Amino acid sequence: MADQRIEVTCHKDGTFTIEAFDFQGTNCDQATKDFERVLGAEGLNKIRKPEFLAINMLSQQQINRVHGG
Repeated sequence: MADQRIEVTCHKDGTFTIEAFDFQGTNCDQATKDFERVLGAEGLNKIRKPEFLAINMLSQQQINRVHGG
C-alpha cells in the first residue's frame, strides 16, 4: 500500500486546492475535513477522484445484492 498523504496547494490568484492521495471512499473526506475547515472551504465544490467513486459504486452494488436489487 502506498503512503497516504494530503497536499494543499496555494495558487497565485489566492485560490487553493486540497488533494488527498491513496485514500479510498469517504476516508478522503475524513482526512481533509480539518484542512477544509481551517481554510474556510467547508461545503465548497469537491472534485471526486476515481478512487472515491469506485469504492462507492462497489458499496452500492453490495447493498443492492443484499436487498435484491
